[in-house]
Formats: sequence, C-alpha cells, structure tokens
Amino acid sequence: MMFPKQLLLSTVLLISSLFAHAAEVPRIVTYCGMQIEFTDASRAKVQGYVDDILKSPRYFNEMVKRAHTYMPFIEEALSAAGAPDDLKYLSIQESALRPDVVSSSQAVGFWQFKEETARDFGLIVDDKVDERMHIYRSSEGAAKYLLRANQDFDNWVYAVMAYFHGFTGAIQYTDPKYYSTKRMVINDDLHWYPLKAIAHKLAYEEAVNLRQRPLVALIPYSTNGESIVKHLLEGHQGVDEESFFLYNKWIKDQRRLPKDVLFTYYIPQAAEFYTGHQEDPVRVQIANGGTPAGYRPREITGHMDAFGMDKPPVYEPQQVPDRPMTTPSNPSSTGQVAIPIGTMAGAFRALDPANMPGENYVVFETIYDLDYGKEYVIYNGVIGLPELAERLGVRLSQLLIWNNLTPSQRPVAGSLVYLSNPKNTEYHVVASGESIESIAKIHQMSTGKIIRNNRLEKDKPVIYIGQKLFLKAKRPKDEKIIILQHQEEKTVAANRPQPQTPREVPPRPAPVTQPVTPTTSPTTQPTAPNQPSSSWVIHEVKPGETLWQISQKYGTRVEIIKKVNNLESDTLKVGQVLKVLARN
Repeated sequence: MMFPKQLLLSTVLLISSLFAHAAEVPRIVTYCGMQIEFTDASRAKVQGYVDDILKSPRYFNEMVKRAHTYMPFIEEALSAAGAPDDLKYLSIQESALRPDVVSSSQAVGFWQFKEETARDFGLIVDDKVDERMHIYRSSEGAAKYLLRANQDFDNWVYAVMAYFHGFTGAIQYTDPKYYSTKRMVINDDLHWYPLKAIAHKLAYEEAVNLRQRPLVALIPYSTNGESIVKHLLEGHQGVDEESFFLYNKWIKDQRRLPKDVLFTYYIPQAAEFYTGHQEDPVRVQIANGGTPAGYRPREITGHMDAFGMDKPPVYEPQQVPDRPMTTPSNPSSTGQVAIPIGTMAGAFRALDPANMPGENYVVFETIYDLDYGKEYVIYNGVIGLPELAERLGVRLSQLLIWNNLTPSQRPVAGSLVYLSNPKNTEYHVVASGESIESIAKIHQMSTGKIIRNNRLEKDKPVIYIGQKLFLKAKRPKDEKIIILQHQEEKTVAANRPQPQTPREVPPRPAPVTQPVTPTTSPTTQPTAPNQPSSSWVIHEVKPGETLWQISQKYGTRVEIIKKVNNLESDTLKVGQVLKVLARN
C-alpha cells in the first residue's frame, strides 16, 4: 500500500525532533483543566516515566501509529460523555491500544474492564460480543466510569486514581484539601498511577495531536439491526474476513450478533482513501431517533458504587526476574517441565540486566511487544497443550517440536512458548541460564551471526536475561537493547478471547479498490452533557441521622465524609458539624 511521502516525512521529522530533544517536564502543567504544580521530587518521578516512554523511537512510533487509527473514536466518546480530552492517554497506559489484552484478573480490552464492571457501565459482554474490545463502546464506558469517579472528589487527578483503585479504594490516597479545586500541588507521595497518566499525556500529546492520516483507517457502520455477521461484509468490496475480524475483535461469535441491539462495526480502509473521522453511527442514529423496530435501548444497570477496577500488579522498570524454570529431570509437583533450551555449556552466559552499564537498554512488558503473539506467547500454566495449539492456530505436533516438548509435558507457567520453527524465528528472548552458544544451537545458526546481528562486542559479547535477540535482521543502530519482562501473574495469554484470528499480528489494511462511502456526515457534532460539579456545605447532625443518610442526601460516600472530617468511627453526635462535598 502506498502512503504519501509528505505524510511519512512529517512523521519521521516529528519523531526525530522528539527524541533529539527529550521532553522536559515543566514545573506547572495543565491536566484535565486543572493546573498541576510539581515539587522537585514528583517532577523527577514524572520525568522518569516520560524518559521511559521516549527511550525507543521504534516503540513510540508504533504507538503513535495505533493512536492515529484509534484515538479519534476515543476522543469522540469522551467528548460525547462530557469527559476531558486528556483522559484519552489512559487508554495507552492501560492497554497500549491493543483490543484483546487480558490481565491476570481477567480485565479485558482497550480500557481493561473486568466483566462485572463493564456490564455495570452499559457494555455488553456475553457469548456473542465483548464490547470491552470495541474502541468506541469501551471508551464510552471508561468515560462514564471516570465521570462517576470525579463526582466523588471533583478532582480529575483523583478520578484517574479511582480508575486504578476503585471508587472507595482511591480515597485513602487523596488529600481533602484538593477536593473541588482547579489547582493542585503534587508531591512524590502521590500514588504512581496518576503520575504515570500525566507522563503519558506529556510524552504523547504532540505526536498524537499532530493529526496524521492513519496508516490504517477505520470506517464505522451501523448494523441497522442486522444480526448475521457475514452480511456485514456485503457491499464492502475488497475487505477480507481476516482483516475485518482483526479490527472487530469484539465480535466473539463470527456467525451471529444479538438481534435486538444496534452495534457499530469497523471496515479497515487504505490510507489514501481516508477523508477524515466519521462519527459513531449508532450514537448519531439514536440521537436522531432512527432506530429499527425491536431495538433494545442501552442503559447503565446495577449498583456501580459496589464495584471498582481490579488491576493487575505493575512492575517497575529494570526489575526483570529470572524466568521460573524446572528441568525435565526434575519435574515440578504439577508435572510441568521447562522448555528445554539446549546445552548450557559454553561462554557468554546471560547476565542480569540490572548489571548492564549505563542506560543502554529499555524495558517493555512482553505482552506489549510488537512481535508478541506472532513469535511467542506467555504460557499461563493452566490450559492444556492441545487447546493451546488450537487457540494459537497451529498444529499440536508443530508446537511440540518447535518447543522440544513431548505430549505429556507442559511448559512452566510464565515461560514463553514459541510459535514458529526455530530455523525461521525472527527473535529469541533470552532465558536465565542460556548462553549465546545454546541459543545458536536452538536456531541452528552460528554464534558469530548472533553477535553481528545484535551489535555485540566481538571480543567480549554479553547478553542479558530477557534480552530480545535479533536472529534474521540486524538490530537498528540507534535502537537500545530491548529487555522484555514477563511474569506469570501479569497476563493470561492463552486465555485471550479470540475469534478466528488467534494471533496478534501487525495492523494490515485490507485491500480497497475504491473509496467506501461513509454512512454518517462528518459535520455532525456531539452534544456533550454538562460535567457534574460539587460544592462544600456545612451539615449539622440531627437526631437519628447516620453517615449513610447524610452521604445519600449530598450524593457522596461515607468514607469521603469520614476522610474530610477525620472520623475514626461511624458514630455521630447530635449537633456535630460536618464538612461535606455535595454534588450540585
């Protein structure tokens, strides 16, 4: 597919500019309409997060390309809900804009919703669809969650923290003096999650807002009540099923959708035919009252206050643990064995990356690696190899041969399972105990080629645990050494919800021979509701009143009233004066 030279050149110039002049975190920034002032210590923390994001031009550029495809839909959803635009960078922080990322706690999708929470915020999750993987619907749900969190504190920094810790769990990390304020001084005691959220805005804002034409453009269409999936492709010339499902992973049942619900599906389009963002047709359709007969309206149900966002643990950069390994001669109690890695003899054993001198490397979570799902996946230790092979779309016999396993063996939970013939593998992730010699034997190549391809010192080559080695091509000269961290509790790779496309592959636009006519007008503007506001009130406790009754009267939480007034128990006295942040 051809791309305009000016488009590619401007992107290259922008990325080059960003990395030539590393983004310096200012002392005062604006975030979600709030003026944020950093202390020296907190500014240093945010600077560290920004530096980590900008370490690798390759990964940064890949993220920006994904953002050009997905971000317009996120922005539309936030705007329609009345949520600040700066929240869009949370989607990068949560999922790296991958629709089918799954955490160990089974949080799924662009915004990492757990199933119960997703349903509470109006998303459909059943055997036919999972809207957590739908770019607009999941963003709409995230906007509602964040708006609800902001009602508690009237402070978007704390609302972002609630997205991580849940509505009630975030309270312990807040300072009541910053409730209902537009100015805030942040010190290094603030929880890391909102600090990293601000860092993502600072790192990506310029590149994302440049508004480049996406390399893969998505055109939204309403199902208009159609429930047969194959009928959705009719009339979209040149779009194959593989490309369709790559960008519509929210469709779990590839045969049929629920009959009584309107959905938006996406048609991938070549960049040269892109004429600008087209709004979500279902939202426009509902707003104009043009819904088919039998349509079931979407509503938020359940008791939202009872649920929070259960997040997986986050591991700080440079803490790359050794892969848990057992040997075939010493099986674990569960009968699992490690993937044999050849002889351990020879020099150049892999070292701990903590011993790497200087700042010559960058750490990435394995599931966000560009080649994850193509070259390797993390084994969760639960699923059987026959089912794993089926989900990965490979023959069981091949999977066993490629990983040197027998049918009675399983890889150790948290280890990598390779998805291609060792002769053809593009990359190898170094495990604890491996050496250049043992890796060369696995892939039937010379140690010299590994040394040359990875620009290692000829006389004293060193490799590190977790290092991503280049086997076929040469590591780009200006790219730092990539260290991948993957832990058993970080993800359940084999349990990803998959349609027919079992592997995550690089975005590949569908062939398009002629422009696709959009179904909605790009000039339609969303009507954003007014954001809820809060104000402080003084409440005098009356006979028989409880904290619960007071919280319901003012639309706040018992825990927040206790936090603001330094109450250690729920006991109140008649005439006691309480300061309460009330919703207007």
